[in-house]
Amino acid sequence: MAALAGKLADGTYRSKEMHVAVVGFTNLAGKETELGNTLSEEMTTRLFQTGKFNIVERTLIVKVLKEQKLELTGPIDTDSIKSLGRLLKVEAIITGRFVNRPNDVRVFARLVDTMTGEIRSLAAVTLEKDALVLGLLGEHAPLRSYRALPPASTAAHLTTHFPEFTVEHKNFTFVITRSYKDELGAAVFEIMVTNNGPTTTELTFGKSGWLGDDGLLQTNWGTTYGHPRIGIAGSSRSLANNVSHVFPAHSSITIVVQFRDAGKNVYLCSSLALPVTGLEDAGRQRYITFTDLPKK
Repeated sequence: MAALAGKLADGTYRSKEMHVAVVGFTNLAGKETELGNTLSEEMTTRLFQTGKFNIVERTLIVKVLKEQKLELTGPIDTDSIKSLGRLLKVEAIITGRFVNRPNDVRVFARLVDTMTGEIRSLAAVTLEKDALVLGLLGEHAPLRSYRALPPASTAAHLTTHFPEFTVEHKNFTFVITRSYKDELGAAVFEIMVTNNGPTTTELTFGKSGWLGDDGLLQTNWGTTYGHPRIGIAGSSRSLANNVSHVFPAHSSITIVVQFRDAGKNVYLCSSLALPVTGLEDAGRQRYITFTDLPKK
């Protein structure tokens, strides 16, 4: 995605920062998906890192779309692009699609001028179907097997803090607040989960049932760790395959996610995907995905 953002930036031929909005990446049918939403967030991060763009916050884009009853899925017409440009006060809209191919995923992005509706820059990259991408596509990813884990380590074994990294979905905010290697040689992540909504909601973190999706931790060079053990910080219960919690309105807890034998790579990881049940209808799981994890 860094290459994709770089190609778009190079195609703008601008000496000063451009004001842009990144809207959802969709599949060829024009539908939003887990992978498409992750690509949008990743693109926003990568574009910002080029130093060539001022980017509108995604929550503002969603708010404007709802208020104006605009649809930006499927083919986007010129009038919609111009209208959104005026409302958000941006010079360009960045959008894209992806194609799920047998052995990889092809991602296409374009930068569209909001004054004229003309495409000013195009780019495309190919993503390997690693475990994280397969998980976001809802496809099976082979995982390593692990022995049963001992009880959870305690806060006394914390060694290192790193800057917060945040993902928002619906009324919930997920923030990685710590990572460390515990005395068992495991990589441990502490994630603060906050219910910002007005209603009580129950969430389950981790694998839900025998056929449920599993959590994934991936290093920069592609090594994947699976089968995390999960618990609630401060609880006397041992870590398990999953943990559930009922969130009253406007409340927070911190969950602990432990990946066996990954401690030596805890600061060399590129992404963490945690399945959560209760955010979507009909008990469906959704991956909450952190990418470009902060380093030590």
